[in-house]
Amino acid sequence: MDKAIELLDDLALNILYDDSNKNADPFWEKTSADYFSGVALGLFEDAEEVIRKSMTSVQQIAALLGDNAAETEIMLNSIIEEFNVNSSEAGEDGLMAEESSEV
Repeated sequence: MDKAIELLDDLALNILYDDSNKNADPFWEKTSADYFSGVALGLFEDAEEVIRKSMTSVQQIAALLGDNAAETEIMLNSIIEEFNVNSSEAGEDGLMAEESSEV
């Protein structure tokens, strides 16, 4: 996760920080980069909950369609199961087990 944050901070500084602006106070540009990074990290953190709610809604819709949707429901259940497995394999920092060993 530290590498992901480092890359996000680097992206924010490249977008929002202007080295050629010698007369300006760098505080404001760096603060805007920090704000951008914080908002992006917050969105990434909230994304899992949104995905989970969306999958549950889609599963409920498929169940309401009736017997003709049995195959669709089975497919959706497998997708949800895969998402849950991947979420449970992710560590506290949000990285998968394979990714965390690389960092």
